[in-house]
Amino acid sequence: MIFDTSGKHAYLTTELNASVLVFDYHDGQLTQTQTVSMISPGFRGKIGGGALHLSPDGRFLYATNRGDANELVAFAVDSRNGHLKLLKRYPTLGKTPREFAIDPSGRWLVVGNQESDSAYFFRRDPATGELASDPKRLSIGSPVDFKFVSPS
Repeated sequence: MIFDTSGKHAYLTTELNASVLVFDYHDGQLTQTQTVSMISPGFRGKIGGGALHLSPDGRFLYATNRGDANELVAFAVDSRNGHLKLLKRYPTLGKTPREFAIDPSGRWLVVGNQESDSAYFFRRDPATGELASDPKRLSIGSPVDFKFVSPS
């Protein structure tokens, strides 16, 4: 579960039905306000909701859908109520995307594919949330987590 920067909305993925749940947070209470499926209409393979992160500006939310889908699902965040609108699905170009990270500038997104020993670095447009179609591949054994740190 993650909270937006205002602390008014929270987001949670569900692994078994590959959904994102949206909550309002007020006075120590969470109230569910929306459920959004990550599954493409007509998809019949294995699914598995995984990691989720907001863009640094809070305007976009991304979540991984593992199983046979192996994709990042991008959503626009409505600043008024925290609700999500599906934008696009992006293949992670590997199997079992466990975790991903967005760099602090919002210009890069890296996703690790645990079962295909690969990570892909996508250029990201901070204005639209779009991921470039030509990511750079890094061969790495079973990646499961990423953190961006300052070089100093």
